Amino acid sequence: DLILTTSTHYNSICKLLPKSVKKIMQAVLSPDRQTVIELAQIPKDKKVGAACISDRYLNVILRFMTRDVQTKNTLLLSDDNDVIIDFITNKDYLILPPHDFLVENSIYNFSNYTKNGGTIINFNYQIERGSLIYIEERINTILHKKLGG
Repeated sequence: DLILTTSTHYNSICKLLPKSVKKIMQAVLSPDRQTVIELAQIPKDKKVGAACISDRYLNVILRFMTRDVQTKNTLLLSDDNDVIIDFITNKDYLILPPHDFLVENSIYNFSNYTKNGGTIINFNYQIERGSLIYIEERINTILHKKLGG
């Protein structure tokens, strides 16, 4: 009845499912309030690194940064702990995917980094309120039709 996707993937999904375009709905995602606050509070004199397992998500993180993060301070995470350790050395702040994502994918445990004074900002995403309201309305319309209204 309804196919929900992000704005980023909307066109790709429409191409994959051309007969279902009317059922496809896009939701706009943005960083949650806590993430925005934490990003804005990074002091200008601190060294910041951003890391993720995909270029796409890393670019999303960088797009929402309140300051410039040089390419040399970005990393695509892998299972090579030595590369990660080299990357986080001398960084005051790390912007990473959500904690649950890191744990589920068995990506490096950053607890030593925080024990040594580093700060981690988990870049958490959520559906924007306007999109959420629209999705709820669309679901209600579908339910109303299905229940004979």
